[in-house]
Amino acid sequence: MNMLRVVSLVMLPVLFPLTVLNAEVVHLRDGAAPVDAVRVAFVPGGLEAVTSGGETRRFALDQVARIDDMTDPILIDQWRLRQDLARDVWRARSRVQRGDPELALALFQRHFTPRTSDERTHEFALIIAEGLLRCLLESGETEAILPAALETTRLRRAGVTTDRYDSLPPVIDERFWLLPKLPPIATSASSLDRLPDELRHWQIDSDPVVSRLAELYASMARRSVRSSGSPDLGVALMESILGTRSVDNRVRQDALRTLDELSALDDAPEFIAAWRAWFDATSRLAAGEVGTDPVVLSLLELPAVFQGSYPVLARRAVELAARVLSADGRDEESATLRRFLQESPRQTSPVLTPRLLPLNESRGAASNSTPDLETENE
Repeated sequence: MNMLRVVSLVMLPVLFPLTVLNAEVVHLRDGAAPVDAVRVAFVPGGLEAVTSGGETRRFALDQVARIDDMTDPILIDQWRLRQDLARDVWRARSRVQRGDPELALALFQRHFTPRTSDERTHEFALIIAEGLLRCLLESGETEAILPAALETTRLRRAGVTTDRYDSLPPVIDERFWLLPKLPPIATSASSLDRLPDELRHWQIDSDPVVSRLAELYASMARRSVRSSGSPDLGVALMESILGTRSVDNRVRQDALRTLDELSALDDAPEFIAAWRAWFDATSRLAAGEVGTDPVVLSLLELPAVFQGSYPVLARRAVELAARVLSADGRDEESATLRRFLQESPRQTSPVLTPRLLPLNESRGAASNSTPDLETENE
């Protein structure tokens, strides 16, 4: 091979850098400028684009509107399989961003998949999980909310981030890793029976906080627990809450004291005071250790103090107070409270009647067995 031919072979890629190879144009949403790429590849939950300058950029699928000038049939097929998903999630999260979660719910439900492998640990999975969570949260239907809540918690704790919901109030308190608007209050006996199976992905998670929180939520209104001495604030709070319903009076009193202590912390978030008011009142109601008036007054503290910040919990307190008054034969007072609920712009499903619960001594996943003490809606 002569020298001229060697030089020409070496210089051709320099003089014509990849222009004769695939050169895709990635069009982005939300007003972002398109990206000229010399190479694109699909990665879990997104698209990776390499520019002519050698920069590698990654985009979650909801950012990708279309890709022009693709010639690789494999890439074309891969995009065809992802195109509807990308568009649906963009539409859904845009609706959440502008304050229309009801219009986003069906799209998020269609594409929410519980974690089955590490391939689900990425920004796009978080956009879907947190989007679904935000759509469901105001419904107050605890059992239906929990899968999205635990998946969002898992992803956030794994260090996954997104800016899609930065303009909205946060849904997770990352000091406690709990959702202030999701206290462990059961609302449906049939849903409660399915909960251990529906939360199985998170009960066996490698993150001990996620797995323990999943166990505790799966046990709500089925088993009480004693404190494990966990250093994690969220786990300690949840264990004390489940302990407030224990048939073992010593466990119950210890749990109430722990709840008081957590609520009294100087930097305690506001939601703990709201949760404490509910679980203190329902513990005493279940134990039958105080009369009707103290229980009703404790419950009505919630709408008086927390109606603005925790409206679902406040409405539930009014509904339960009305039930307590009715059971005591005070129908007129009960009717007054029920009229208040009827005038509310949002309706909330009633909770299961508070009862004392058997102690779960196991440290493993919540049992699927029928509770020794029945929980039922009245």
